[in-house]
Amino acid sequence: MVYYRQLQDDEKTVFVGRRQSWRTIAVYAAIFAVISAIIPKPVVEADRTILENLISAEELTTRLDAMLNVFRNISNGDQFRDRSRNRLVYEVVAKEPLRIKTATRSTYNFEKDEWNIQDLDDHYYNTSKGTPFDIGSKMGLADAFLEAAKLDENFASKYGLIGYLNQGLAEPKVNHAVFYLMNGLIGLPQGTDMAPVPQGAITMTDCSVQNKTARLLGGTVYSVNTQFPSNARFEFDYSANTFFYSPTNREFIDHLNTFDYKQLLNDTYEVLSRELGPDSDPDQVRLYNYFEVDYECYDAYLEYLLDYGNRKRIKDLSDDITKGCESEYDKALALESYFYNNDYIYDLTYDTTGKNAEDFMFVTKTGVCYEYATSMVLLARAAGIPARYCEGYNMSSRLDRSNMPNTTFGISLQDSHGFPELYLKGYGWLSFEPTVADDIITKKQTSSTDLLSRAGMIMLVGSLIALLLAFIYPWLSHKYFVLRSKKRQPADVVKAIVHRICKVYDIDEAYTSREVSTFVHESTGVDISYTAELFDRSEYGGENVNAQEKERALSEYISAYDAFRESRKRRRITNR
Repeated sequence: MVYYRQLQDDEKTVFVGRRQSWRTIAVYAAIFAVISAIIPKPVVEADRTILENLISAEELTTRLDAMLNVFRNISNGDQFRDRSRNRLVYEVVAKEPLRIKTATRSTYNFEKDEWNIQDLDDHYYNTSKGTPFDIGSKMGLADAFLEAAKLDENFASKYGLIGYLNQGLAEPKVNHAVFYLMNGLIGLPQGTDMAPVPQGAITMTDCSVQNKTARLLGGTVYSVNTQFPSNARFEFDYSANTFFYSPTNREFIDHLNTFDYKQLLNDTYEVLSRELGPDSDPDQVRLYNYFEVDYECYDAYLEYLLDYGNRKRIKDLSDDITKGCESEYDKALALESYFYNNDYIYDLTYDTTGKNAEDFMFVTKTGVCYEYATSMVLLARAAGIPARYCEGYNMSSRLDRSNMPNTTFGISLQDSHGFPELYLKGYGWLSFEPTVADDIITKKQTSSTDLLSRAGMIMLVGSLIALLLAFIYPWLSHKYFVLRSKKRQPADVVKAIVHRICKVYDIDEAYTSREVSTFVHESTGVDISYTAELFDRSEYGGENVNAQEKERALSEYISAYDAFRESRKRRRITNR
């Protein structure tokens, strides 16, 4: 707001007309915009979680139960279609993004488009009353085959593993991750019966509550008698997902697949069970326990996890995708990349009612992670690779601010995810990511602070432009006037010169041309009396103005303008 008031008339007072004050106002506005845009502003993020939970507690509890707990008979992917809630579920200390598993499903119903739990998902394999609690092995099953070769020379010779014993395999790095369940922080009593198991988990090294814990056949970790509390902490050692990056490792797996795999499993089990016992090295015990699970379940894998409904279109598509692939790992990669290369769309709003995975593969090509994961599982089974559907989270969002010490990643309900796991002979279970998520259709909420920042930047740019124009406009206007005057009629130019001099010198146009001439001469010493006389003769006397007279008048105008600009510069210097 600009306020004008009368000042006392003294020698120190400089009177400025309203027409001149706009430039000062523009400079002030520009400076204000620059300051408001550059100075950091506090980020105000209202935590509406508690309020939203009170408003929709039943819905949130259902959603949490679906994602945190395993013992639901079915899964149809509905929990992945609502991404409107961004409530934090876990804060995590980790060095890299992770894929988290909380549940597995083995049987798909085409008619209902849903996955169902079977014995391979929810049966205990082993239990523990505390931690550490072994889950997997550093290199999957490869550890067990190499260990058997070390323990038995005949086994090593039979399966041609002596060279690999001497050379060794490229072992993935073992990392550590800590998960904090955040429900208790906001006052929600909802706990979890499932620990968040990272891909490649080797051992749950610690847990804030030493419940009786079970490793399920699906590779998940379950609290047996009571839920883990809403503020539980879980710590894991896990193997980095780099095993197949090594050419030597891939060659090792391909070599094992040249033998009868069932016989290889039998011979390995015989060596390990004979040579290893409770007093063996902990790493040896761990790899033996992990191998034993797969050894005892392998026949069940072949019975239940190769079912793709005998759908001819699925079989034909699988054969076409994997044509020319030499290994199961190559087939898995081909199936994974198929969705990226064939115009499939990730759409949270797409209605899948009455449709199933076969429709997704061949007709709609539109869905969420549930459809992508289900389709890859069925295609892998059609290719002869045991596969299962898994649920959990994709952890990829780094925290801007954290509630727990040293946490680097956050997992929210929006990160809930479905993905496939494939059983690769020689290695075991490995997860893949077929979901195309480049164009996720979601609504991003913008905070008031963000809106103010954007408005400030718009003000900044606009003010800088206005400020620039405030200083260069007079010069540009002067140059344009001179250029345009060369093409106008002489009488029109003389009249325009007098009016322009009045504007530049801020002279009221009620004054006569002679009075204007006198004012200019007194202000800057420039004589424009010839132009003033020429103006009177043409305007009031009706005389014609020739080209030579126009040029002289234009020359006087230029001198008057330059002198005015120079006087302004001298005045600014004097004021300093």
